[in-house]
Amino acid sequence: MQLSVNDDVHSFFVRVSEAMSHPRFIDAHTGQLPPAFAKVARRALDELQRSLLEQSGSIKLHAAESLLALGLGKGVLACFDDELRRHGTTPVHRICIWRVLARAEPTEANRSRYVEKIRDAFLDPDSPDPACAVESLSKLRYRIDAAHRPRFEQAMERLPSIAVPHARWLLAVSGDGRDLEKLAKLLDSLEPLVRGIAAYALRHLYEGLPSAVVERIAAAAAAEPASEGRKYLVSAAYVTAPDASHAAPFKASLFDYLRKGDNDEKYEAASALAIRGDSLDLGMLVELCSTADAADVRVAAATAVLQILRRAARPLPAASPHMLHDPERTQWADPGRTSRREA
Repeated sequence: MQLSVNDDVHSFFVRVSEAMSHPRFIDAHTGQLPPAFAKVARRALDELQRSLLEQSGSIKLHAAESLLALGLGKGVLACFDDELRRHGTTPVHRICIWRVLARAEPTEANRSRYVEKIRDAFLDPDSPDPACAVESLSKLRYRIDAAHRPRFEQAMERLPSIAVPHARWLLAVSGDGRDLEKLAKLLDSLEPLVRGIAAYALRHLYEGLPSAVVERIAAAAAAEPASEGRKYLVSAAYVTAPDASHAAPFKASLFDYLRKGDNDEKYEAASALAIRGDSLDLGMLVELCSTADAADVRVAAATAVLQILRRAARPLPAASPHMLHDPERTQWADPGRTSRREA
């Protein structure tokens, strides 16, 4: 299967080319564009498209979701229709396929159909993959109807402790500030990975977080020793920091991960830079696109490169200069009030 250069891709590169003529991209010493910029966007997009077509499992999933988020997802639907035919009954894999199709399908009816399949897999007491299902529902911003919440809470009681942050994430998406506070309390868990996954969830909910939660994330990240959860805490603290000065120490830690971390640490660092990174970060990310041994790291780096260029080429509202495309953004209400969602 070949992916053609469609109008979306063409317009993307037109915007990138225009953005790269902006003074902020010009080398202050030479007055010229850095040589790597001429090919950087194409190299990154090639990596995502190649991973979509040639990789499998989570790497294919992450490439597909990145392309969809960038508005360059033509080819994703056909690819994952094929995945559905071949792996649509395999536990965990089926949930990931449905999650992509819930974003890639062109009609609301078909998108809803796949969301409902994930929901049913979570609620089924005999489901082989409820943890993956609840994480996917959270990432899809599934809203639990108040009348059905007791049924979801009952299903959540069957989850292992490592999946509790995902369950509270889903409740926070649907609920109010009290549910968000319950998620944030997991930053104090005795289990390092639970602390980390709670931070990972909060990173996904970063826009409009109350300042008290942002401060808790920063404090937890600063206090976290070397652990399997630290990369997620540092990533969340960077993304949610209120300004550049607060973000700086966490960004320095992310670059330490990019230079000498393991593949999971590099992946998470690149994912954070995809949300908030800027043109000064492109050098290392472009290098990772080409040199990282792990395909998933290359995908994360390529995604970060394209998101940084996308923000430069099509500036986002000043109130949220580092947000990823997210059609539904939660504004967190105080406890006792209902959360408000804006298109």
